[in-house]
Amino acid sequence: MAPVANYEQARAALSALLRDDCVGRIVLLRGASGFGKTAVLRAFQSGLLATSPRIVAASLRSVSHVGEFFSQAHDALGAPSLTNFAARVAELGSPLKAVVSRNVLIGWNHQINVIAERNEERELTALTDAWFADLEALGACLFIFDDFHRVVIAGQTVPDHNNIAWGGACDRVHDLNGVEVAEHWMYVVRTLGRRIDAPDPHSALVGICKFAKGRPDVIMQFIEGLPPETSP
Repeated sequence: MAPVANYEQARAALSALLRDDCVGRIVLLRGASGFGKTAVLRAFQSGLLATSPRIVAASLRSVSHVGEFFSQAHDALGAPSLTNFAARVAELGSPLKAVVSRNVLIGWNHQINVIAERNEERELTALTDAWFADLEALGACLFIFDDFHRVVIAGQTVPDHNNIAWGGACDRVHDLNGVEVAEHWMYVVRTLGRRIDAPDPHSALVGICKFAKGRPDVIMQFIEGLPPETSP
């Protein structure tokens, strides 16, 4: 896992979620594409211990409805952990049959998606209630959502901890606007065992950071292309 340059406040807020005295149970990371949201989440997840809470890491990049999220969470937690939810799926769906097509098992997740695609409020409410009943029985559980796009509803942009129902549980929004300070990136260069072949490596890195306007994806591409420290 590549080291992360700075973003110390956002990383500290994520680590605080694991403390028993945690008050804000939701952390929002906000930033344009390429500004390090995924890198921060991956670094946080890679540092978790075996004793940490159950983890559900869901990618929302291509999710079109809630059923696809339920399917990802089911895969992460396992059917034995979701007994109430499983009962609701069986009740609302047709008899569950596993069909093998092109070596892909289609069954449980397909049933969830079929129910969700019907988009009937009563059914979705029943699934959601059963879902939360199972989560309460599980105890501590940590959800990591990657790529939650903002949408406009009634003139307001969400997610925003000021205009959503669970905003009171949100620590605050952490804006990731890039890292232009070269010293933070020099740490990454050294940690990855790379070297900058220039009379003044620091000044060269300052120039790269300014050129990239602090964009982590651009600066990391430059660093990863540097020669190893031990190469001739």
